[in-house]
Amino acid sequence: MKNILIKFSIYICLFIILISANCNKDNNPVVPPVTGTNSVTFSSADNGVFTYDNVTLYVKKEAVPRDSVSNQPGYVTFSVETSTILQSGYSPLPSGYTLVGKYVKLGPDGFNFNLPIKVNFPASSEPGPQKLVVMVYSTTNNNWYRVPNGSVDTVNKKIGVDLLTLGYFALTRFSDKAETDNGGVELIPPIGPANVYWSVTVKSAVLKYPSQSGWYTNGTPAGIVWVPPPDIIGNPLYGPVYGITAQGYYELWLSYTIPGGATYTWSCPIPVTIDWPLTWTTNSWYYIQNAHDWTIVDCTSGIPSITGCTGTWVLGRPANWPHPTVPYGTGQFQATLTWINSTSSDACDLDLWLNGPNNLVVYYGSKVYGDSTIVLDRDWQYSLGNAVENIYNKRNTMPSGHYKVTAKYYNGNSAKNFNARVLIKGSVSTFSGSMSSAGQQTIIKEFDW
Repeated sequence: MKNILIKFSIYICLFIILISANCNKDNNPVVPPVTGTNSVTFSSADNGVFTYDNVTLYVKKEAVPRDSVSNQPGYVTFSVETSTILQSGYSPLPSGYTLVGKYVKLGPDGFNFNLPIKVNFPASSEPGPQKLVVMVYSTTNNNWYRVPNGSVDTVNKKIGVDLLTLGYFALTRFSDKAETDNGGVELIPPIGPANVYWSVTVKSAVLKYPSQSGWYTNGTPAGIVWVPPPDIIGNPLYGPVYGITAQGYYELWLSYTIPGGATYTWSCPIPVTIDWPLTWTTNSWYYIQNAHDWTIVDCTSGIPSITGCTGTWVLGRPANWPHPTVPYGTGQFQATLTWINSTSSDACDLDLWLNGPNNLVVYYGSKVYGDSTIVLDRDWQYSLGNAVENIYNKRNTMPSGHYKVTAKYYNGNSAKNFNARVLIKGSVSTFSGSMSSAGQQTIIKEFDW
C-alpha cells in the first residue's frame, strides 16, 4: 500500500510539473524574429541601430521597457515609413516651413520609452544644417510643431532629435527671420561616473519672443530631451550634450543612466539663459562647432560651482518624462490601434477586432484564440493617456485563410482621431482615421495568411 502511495505521489508530482511547464510556456509570449525592409524587433537587452531610407534610429539598452511584473526584457517592433506625399487626413506644414526630403512615420505610435531614442533625418540635399528643424504632428491638435534639434551629424549630413515617444515627422527648412532664430545650449557633463549615458531634459522654459510659443505642442519646449550623439555602432559618446532651441530662460534636468538601466537625476534644475541666436561661419556641413555663440554650461568642476544649483543625485527619471509603456506582444502578425484620451470629457473606448477563416474572431469578448495562437493582450477603455489595443500571434503560424482587421467605436462622447499599424511577416501598413459615435467601424486592413 505504501509503495502504491509513493508511486501515486510521483505521478502527481510529474503531472504538476508538466502542467506548470505548459502554463509557463503560455504565460511567456513566444516572440518570433520579425524582419523586414522597414521593420526590426529590439528587446530591452539590445543596443540597436536601424536604418531605412537613410533614416536612422539608435536604440539604447533599456530604452525598451521591461515587463513590469517579471522584469524580463520587453520586445518592441520598430518601423519606418517614408513618403514624399503627405498622408491623407493630415494638415499641411505651417506657412514658412518647407519639406526637406520625405515625411517619416515612426512606429510604434504612442509608445513611451524608458530612455530616449535618437533619430537622425537625412539632409544631404541641403547646403548646411542651419535653418533646419524637425516637425512632429499632433493628432490631438491636428497641427505640426517643432522638436528642438539634439545633434547634427556633419559627416553623414543628418539632423538628430531625441524622442521618448514616436510618431509622424518631417524635416523642414524654415524662413529666415532674425527675431526667431534658434539659440543653442552646450552642456558639458561632470567628470565621472564613468561609462554612463547622459541626458538633458527641459523642465521649464520662458521664451524670449512670445511668438515662439506657437512652435511647440504645449507652448514651450518643456519635456524635450537631448542626449550626446552616438558613435557609428550606436554607443553614446560621453562628450557635451547639445540642444538647438528657441531663445529664453530655461531650467534643465541633468540625468545619467548606468549600464544596468537605472537613471539618476540631479535634484536641482540647472538655470540657463539662452539670449542670442547661433551664428554660422560658413553655410556648410563642416562640423557642429562651426556654429558660434553657444550658451555653454560647463559642469566638469561640479554642478553647484558653475550654476549655483546645489543638489544631490537622486535615483529616478526626470519628473516630466512620460511613464514608460508596459510592452505588449509582437510577432509575425501584430495589429495595434492607438489614440489619446486627453481628458475625461473627451475619453472614449475604441476596440480592435480580428476576423479570420472558419469564424475566427479575436476582440475584447474573446481575447484568446485556440492554444493562445492569437491573443488580444491590451484592451484599453476610458483611462486617460496614450490608449492602445493590440492583437498578435504568439506562435509562428496562424490558420490559413482570409483576415480582416477592424477598428470599432464602442462608446464615448466625442470624435476621436486614431492610428493603426499592422505588421505581417515584417511588412508594415499604417492607417489614420477618425470616428465620432458608437457603432462606427473602419476596416484597417484585409490580408491572406
